[in-house]
Amino acid sequence: MIAPSENYERMPATTRPQYKKLHLGEWLARLNVKQADLARDVGVTESYISNLISGKKVNPSISLLLEISDRLKLSVNDLYKQPPSISALDDLKDFSPAVVQQLLDQRSRK
Repeated sequence: MIAPSENYERMPATTRPQYKKLHLGEWLARLNVKQADLARDVGVTESYISNLISGKKVNPSISLLLEISDRLKLSVNDLYKQPPSISALDDLKDFSPAVVQQLLDQRSRK
């Protein structure tokens, strides 16, 4: 018989799963999309969208995430990242799209 390790005895009886923060509210504000409009477009209640934003609901289905990302024209991964700051966007507005893309490509190689 294997004896339990000392650390095992100190572990909590249950461990809650860790969820990544969904930045949906920030994206809606940045893209000027109302919760009610998103809810209608993806087929859920406005209350459900509100609960996702507040963190009361933390594990939306993959199909809902795909619906939301499609409606907002973002990737599902983008929903879990903060949108860029307005000042960061303002810094890029005077550059050509080619220069912006080159900077992004160079950044992603690091």
